[in-house]
Amino acid sequence: MIYKGMEYTLPVTALLTELNYAVNISNLLTVADATDTMRIELTCRLSPAESNDGAVFNVFLDNLVINGRSEGDYEQTEWLFAKLFSINNELIVKTDRHGAIKGVGDKNRILLAWEIAKADINYIYEEGEVTEIVNSMDAALHDDLKSLYYNDLLLNLLFNNIYQTYIGEESIGTDKILLKHFGHTVLPVTEYKELIAIADDPKIATIAISGHINAQELDVEGMNHYLAEITEQESDAEMDYYFDYQGIYTVKIGAESYIETAELTITGNCDGYEKQAVYKLKLLGNE
Repeated sequence: MIYKGMEYTLPVTALLTELNYAVNISNLLTVADATDTMRIELTCRLSPAESNDGAVFNVFLDNLVINGRSEGDYEQTEWLFAKLFSINNELIVKTDRHGAIKGVGDKNRILLAWEIAKADINYIYEEGEVTEIVNSMDAALHDDLKSLYYNDLLLNLLFNNIYQTYIGEESIGTDKILLKHFGHTVLPVTEYKELIAIADDPKIATIAISGHINAQELDVEGMNHYLAEITEQESDAEMDYYFDYQGIYTVKIGAESYIETAELTITGNCDGYEKQAVYKLKLLGNE
């Protein structure tokens, strides 16, 4: 077990075998009395990629189920989400020595997949129906692809800088960005990690995650404007916004160290508004 003052280095090892994860994501948005929810299930396969430059992974995302419906049974908005998601079916992720993302590709494949998905979307939807969504994705992929993927919540759950030297009850802080948390306004967060337990046979490390708004980097005006607009307030004066960010990892330690389970819950609310996202990751075959 971990005790105050203890120092422990969570080892970084090469991925030797393929790992398969079940991923569950739920999103909830309540404005006034109207609630919108989305439940997403998929599988994620990680395999080592050949590289002479750090740890590189092939990432395959498939078997997408939205609100209990699979491909062929999607409702129209679910079909649109699936098309947007399809550009991420095959990625290459490079990580640093702590496990954090330092490269995502292949950009040419991603852009080609987007052009195919965009053509399908434009064929199904009337002109102007989803123009804002398509233009926004176009701009993000062509002008800011790095930010889009480096700050993706699922990729950050899979590739987080958890392989650190932990000292007692000290927390390790990392600055992160939650994209489009307030419409087009991002939310800067400092995520803290604390090693809270190590179990033996098998050797499992448990890491607690918490996050706090980075007030110095927050676009307060953009946040207040978004919240006032979506809740139909007459003024976009400062809103009283509550934010909570909590998660936990269990990591198998050995000749091959890897994440067994991970969970992250992000909640935000103010008068007339509530938003929640829950991400869960579980290694398949790990009962």
